[in-house]
Amino acid sequence: MTDRRYLPDSAYPPRSLRRRQRGFTLIEMVLVITLMGALGVVVVVAMKTPIDTYLAGSRRADLSDSADTALRRVSRDLRKALPNSVRLVANDAQCLEFIPTRTGGRYREAIDSRAALAQTNLNVLDFNLVASSFNMLGENPALPSDQHIRTGDLVAVYNLGSVGSDAYRLDNVAQISASTLAIPGGLLSGVSYGPETQLQISGRSTPFPLPSASKRFQIIPGDEQVVSYVCSGAGLDAAGNGQGTLYRYARSALSNAQGLTAYPPPTSCAAILTNLNAVTDKPAVLASNVSECRFDYDSASGHLGLVRLALSVTRSNETVRLSAQTGVENLP
Repeated sequence: MTDRRYLPDSAYPPRSLRRRQRGFTLIEMVLVITLMGALGVVVVVAMKTPIDTYLAGSRRADLSDSADTALRRVSRDLRKALPNSVRLVANDAQCLEFIPTRTGGRYREAIDSRAALAQTNLNVLDFNLVASSFNMLGENPALPSDQHIRTGDLVAVYNLGSVGSDAYRLDNVAQISASTLAIPGGLLSGVSYGPETQLQISGRSTPFPLPSASKRFQIIPGDEQVVSYVCSGAGLDAAGNGQGTLYRYARSALSNAQGLTAYPPPTSCAAILTNLNAVTDKPAVLASNVSECRFDYDSASGHLGLVRLALSVTRSNETVRLSAQTGVENLP
C-alpha cells in the first residue's frame, strides 16, 4: 500500500486570500480603462483653455514686439533726418525716404575780435566764393565716436528742400575730403578762444546758395546718404497670415567713385526696389507678415514736420496694430 502524506491545512493560504490572488477580471480592467479615459478627457479639456490662452498671448507678444521694434527703428532714424528732406515717394503712402545725418556743427562766418587773437587759420565760409574749406567751431576728435566727421561724408548747409537749396539736387552739398585741427584754442592777452577744425571740401563749382541764420551745417554719412522705407506686398494670404514686408534701404545715392551725383525722386515705390546696388546698398527687413502699412507726412506746421506710421502684423488670423508719430525738425 502506498503511503501518502498530506500537508496539513495550515500549510495552505486561506481560501479568501487565494481568491484575492486570482487578479483582475476583464470587466474590472474595462471599467478601469474607461474611468482613466474619462479622467484624461476631463484633464485635457480643463487644460486646453489655459494652454490656448498662453499660446495666443505668446503669439500676440511676438507680433507686438516685431511691430514695436520696427516703429522704434523708423522713429529713431527720422529724428536724425536732414531738415526738409523727408518725403513720400510719388505721394504713395507705402514708401517714405529722407537724408540721414550723423552730426552737425557751426561754421565760422566772420572773424570777430576774439577769433582774431588766434591770428592764423581763420577760415570763414564765404557765400560769395566757391569754398574749398571752412572752419568748424569746435574740435572734431572731441565729438562722440559715432559723430566724428569722416572723409567721404557730405556737408549740407541750410537745406530748404526746394529748388536752389535742395540736398537731393546737390544745391547745397559738398563732400568732406579731410579734417584737421586749425586752432587748438587757448588764452591770449587774458581772452580765451576755443578750438576750431578745418574741413576740406570738394565737389562744388558754385558757392553755397544760402547762409544759415544760426551758422549751422549738417553732416550726411558717406555710407548712408539716402534711407528709404518701403512696404511691399501688404495684405493677407489664404491662411490668414500677413504677406507683406517692411524694408529699410540705406544707399550711397548722392555720390559715387566719380564724385557727387544728384538723386532725382523715384517715380514709384517699386522703382526704389529695382534701382538698388547689390554691393553698396544695404537692404534690411524690419517687419514681416505685414498685413497693412501706411506712412503719412505733414510738413504744413512750419519748422516741425510730423510723420505718422501705422503698421499691422498678422499671423494665423491674429493681428496686432500699432501706430506711431514722430516729430521731424525742419529748421535748417
